[in-house]
Amino acid sequence: MGERFPAVTDVEVLQVLRKIGFVFYRRAKGSHEVWRRDSDGRHTIVPRQAGRAIERRTLKSILEDTGLTVDDFAASCSPHAVRVVSRLFLHGHAPRAADAPSAGPA
Repeated sequence: MGERFPAVTDVEVLQVLRKIGFVFYRRAKGSHEVWRRDSDGRHTIVPRQAGRAIERRTLKSILEDTGLTVDDFAASCSPHAVRVVSRLFLHGHAPRAADAPSAGPA
């Protein structure tokens, strides 16, 4: 994947953080959360954005805080989630609740 940052949602980021030992620590200002790993004291702040993709600059900061490389992060992510969100970005819009398939006929 090189140095290109994948487009992922907050849920995907949290799944990766849990896999590498981070736990929820506390709520931060607004819709942000602080996640911490007790083994080395590292912590990061994750914006909770209800299905929207996290900005690449923000993801870069999270990766720097956690000590992960882009390739390590991408390897830990669900390939389906990275592919779906990346495809949506190629078409010019971030995922929204309205983009989800309906539960049945209205």
